[in-house]
Amino acid sequence: MGTEQQQQPPIDPGLRIGSVELAVSDLERSTDFYERVLGLGLISREEGTARLGTDPERPALLLSEIAAPTPVPVGSTGLYHVAWLHPSRAALAQSLRRVAGSRWAIEGAADHGVSEAVYLSDPDGLGIELYADRTQMGAKTVDCVRVRAPTAKTATAKVKKPEPEADGEFGESENPEPHIDDEEVPF
Repeated sequence: MGTEQQQQPPIDPGLRIGSVELAVSDLERSTDFYERVLGLGLISREEGTARLGTDPERPALLLSEIAAPTPVPVGSTGLYHVAWLHPSRAALAQSLRRVAGSRWAIEGAADHGVSEAVYLSDPDGLGIELYADRTQMGAKTVDCVRVRAPTAKTATAKVKKPEPEADGEFGESENPEPHIDDEEVPF
């Protein structure tokens, strides 16, 4: 193979993850979380496993109970998070309302420019990202600000850019807080 690298074809753009399998410490608790908080329907439940999602042939999630769970040491490697892609911003907002309505802790939110995301953890501390791509939303990238939300540690909201006055200068505002347009916030 000399100094030239062989040109490899790119990964197939149609590639998708079929389903996710997670090992959990308490199957009943985790099944309840994924049904109630994330809205995944229970397809079937058998000894030590639960299948959730909308398609019985391709469940989105397979939960397997660990027979004798032990705490994982801090700093050990493992799953960072499972990312659940939503087909639209409206679907993401619906999921976020469900999470907030269940009073489950939202650990963070971000506008990555190419997508908007909300972060939380399941009962075993496994990370979850709920997100929607901007290409699916048909939205443009905008400036963002981190704000406090009653059901979240932090959340990301779109803000309106200040309009310049007639002379091209930006005027003073009596309200130092950014204006948040409810229609721009997914929750």
